[in-house]
Amino acid sequence: MAQIKTIKELIDVFDKSDASEFDYEEADFKLHLKKPEIKRKVSGEKVPEIGVNAITAPVVGTYVSPKNRIKIGERVLAGQELCTIHAMKIANTISAPYDGIVERINARDGEIVEYGAVLFEIARL
Repeated sequence: MAQIKTIKELIDVFDKSDASEFDYEEADFKLHLKKPEIKRKVSGEKVPEIGVNAITAPVVGTYVSPKNRIKIGERVLAGQELCTIHAMKIANTISAPYDGIVERINARDGEIVEYGAVLFEIARL
């Protein structure tokens, strides 16, 4: 049977790929992965301003704020933890990719977020 490490690696590669489905079969083990359809913005929803960059969810899961919650207007540094997405008993830490100012937070603690959902909008410094 496939080892847990191998399964986690397959899931990680699939999550980072552009593929929408993936099948893996080995002796007595089968794995089928499928990404959900990305929901498009609803008409009237604010589009990020020029210079404001969207930080999106890399997986479907439960949004959890860090102990020191990020607030709108707060300055964040590259590598600073913004939140964690819990999926399949794995915690995926989302960090700021660059220094910036938080312009918008689109998720709340305990909320299920979709793959590709905009979690934060951060203006680069």
